[in-house]
Amino acid sequence: MMSKSKSSLARGLRVLYIVPLVCLGLGLQARTVFVPTDKDSEKTVTQDGSKGILPEVVVSKYGIKDLDPTKVINTDDQFKATQIAVDPVWNQLDTPPECSENFSQWLTMRIQYPGDCLYTGTAMIQFTVDKNGKISDINLLKGVCEELDKHLVSLVEKSPSWTPAKKGGQSVAVKCVQPVIFRIAGLSQSASASTPTSLKNVSIEIGRDSRGDVTMTGEGKPLSLDGVKSFITSQGDPTSLNIRIKAASDIPMGFINDLKDELAKAGSLRITYSSPSQGEEVRRYMPPVAEEQTNGRDSKYPQELLPGIDRERIMIARINSLGKYLIGSTPTQDDKRILELCRSHLSKNGRSSIFVLQCDRGTSYEAYQHLQTLMYQAYTDERNEKALADYGKPFASLSEEEKSAVQQALPVIIMETGK
Repeated sequence: MMSKSKSSLARGLRVLYIVPLVCLGLGLQARTVFVPTDKDSEKTVTQDGSKGILPEVVVSKYGIKDLDPTKVINTDDQFKATQIAVDPVWNQLDTPPECSENFSQWLTMRIQYPGDCLYTGTAMIQFTVDKNGKISDINLLKGVCEELDKHLVSLVEKSPSWTPAKKGGQSVAVKCVQPVIFRIAGLSQSASASTPTSLKNVSIEIGRDSRGDVTMTGEGKPLSLDGVKSFITSQGDPTSLNIRIKAASDIPMGFINDLKDELAKAGSLRITYSSPSQGEEVRRYMPPVAEEQTNGRDSKYPQELLPGIDRERIMIARINSLGKYLIGSTPTQDDKRILELCRSHLSKNGRSSIFVLQCDRGTSYEAYQHLQTLMYQAYTDERNEKALADYGKPFASLSEEEKSAVQQALPVIIMETGK
């Protein structure tokens, strides 16, 4: 999904921040879609960039009182999805297999995480979509516990129909892998072997030299795009790093997107945008991707990249190279009007709201960060209003449990694309 060439819309689409679900930094991909929850658990779907690895399903359990972390059994033992061998046929396909429904969301809506189950970890189920679009050869590559494993296998067996993959104009069978992550919200990090106990901040600053050329430093030392991967790995486990990007206001987003491409290839999961002028910071999550997946993506409209999602739920906010904003179908440079449009979208669609932030390669970092800051402000204002309506007090005065309920009702879903 990443390269140093111009990023296409599809290649640039990535989920970058979801609250509170991605607190463990397990977002893989490019795209994250929040789906309805029940009162005991919260579920998300995250798109991996690897061929053959279907969108991750993340199931988070809430509401366990007096949880004793020592009773929780984590089955991952540093397990990572990248350890799964992908069917080599994927590299030869004309078109991949496609489910008649969004399979990961279909699966998510049917998963039951028993309230008394204290197992956490990643289940990996492999299955074949045959030449007739039927599911066969279901194989549990990695399980969590007997109860959850049997439940997942039984759900995959009931999968909706698929359109088979095509190779050389002919239908072919291909193996797919479906990851499902089970976790318990509020569980201390020490109780999860696969969760880093702390994050290390690593700074990358982007500016210009006396000739006006873009320059970059990593932890104060000169850094090039070609050297980003080795720089990141020299700082430690990429998944335990928080990359703090600080750029001059006139740096083009094309360069920053190229940097993020390299960070993703290095396996970084977290970035923080810092504004040198206003001191504001915006945190985002991004996925690691396989390098062989960085080229050849077609440009598609976001709706095509989010199958099964109602177009009305998606608001696209565009910034061109002149710093002009187009919010939905409304051109405006007025901050108050931008907030009104974003809040109106949230008010209409609630937890189903999705924002897609799109910029040209020539868009300035200042204009880009200003718009995403306004988007976050819209979420803050709407959450505060909901807190007043539901609890009779502002969001800041709520208990942690009440805040969590409001956050679940209005999860932050801001995706970004690059041209």
